[in-house]
Amino acid sequence: MEQKEQSGLNKFDRGMGTPYERISLWDFFAELNGRKKINSVLELPRDGMYGIMGLNSMHFASAGRKTTMFVEGEKEKEFVEDISKKQKANLDVRVYKAIADLKKIPDSSYDLVFAFNVLSDYSNMQEIVEQMGRISNKYVFF
Repeated sequence: MEQKEQSGLNKFDRGMGTPYERISLWDFFAELNGRKKINSVLELPRDGMYGIMGLNSMHFASAGRKTTMFVEGEKEKEFVEDISKKQKANLDVRVYKAIADLKKIPDSSYDLVFAFNVLSDYSNMQEIVEQMGRISNKYVFF
């Protein structure tokens, strides 16, 4: 059976990100960090920008901020730790298995909690956003 080609408006393919997205997001983070003094960050990624997990957290980790990132397994953890080491960024990488891991984090533990391009992958999106709000003492970005 021949598959009908979908128009761009009906095709839900995130792709691998674009240079414009990366530059725009990093500019936003730099402005937010400059105006609001972000001291601690938690990122909940899936595949990151360009398919590279941890890329968005490097801005904060390289600036000496307490930066934590959750990944889905040990292989991903090793990958992100390697990137962090090469960038001379102090990134705390932890394995995230389920929503229960978020519930273990104390209230108001981070200034910024963000998830770029990930929430649509979860069936419990509302619960994840609620946990992000509980964990953040200032900002949630998704």
